Amino acid sequence: MRKLTCALAALLALTFGCGEKSQTTQPPSETKQPATKTQAQKPKEGETKAEIKEGKVIMTESSGEKVVIAPKGGAGIPEGFPQDVPLYKGASIIASYKLSDGFSLIVQTSDERAKAIEACKADVKAKGWSLESTFDTPQMLMLMYKKGKRQLSVGIIKQEGPTRINYQTSAE
Repeated sequence: MRKLTCALAALLALTFGCGEKSQTTQPPSETKQPATKTQAQKPKEGETKAEIKEGKVIMTESSGEKVVIAPKGGAGIPEGFPQDVPLYKGASIIASYKLSDGFSLIVQTSDERAKAIEACKADVKAKGWSLESTFDTPQMLMLMYKKGKRQLSVGIIKQEGPTRINYQTSAE
């Protein structure tokens, strides 16, 4: 929940514009003195460092988990992202998350949703993933795959405007 709150706050800051800044936040339950500039370089246990740089919001937790949000694209693929997870060709990466046990990427494309669904299904199958289940709601189509002990979920979001695709997978 704390990550979601930080991500939303960072997204608002990026949306309404501000200069390049760096800030370290602490969980609300703790009362500590404000971090000095030196302390802000590396978050202490339980803290999150947030930076707004070159149109991106970059949040790093003391555990090393990292979130990058770039509404206009360019968030990048996190180091160690599995090579056998195919991303939609030509899509912009608008958010990437490297967690202790896996990865999450959100991409967007101007292609129609139906085209994205068919391409995602074909590309993932071609990489050796087996479709385990499908969950279709008015807001999203979720495709759940398995390969060995690893899992991959591909969510294609139903919305006006660009098609967004969320990839969530465990580390190799």
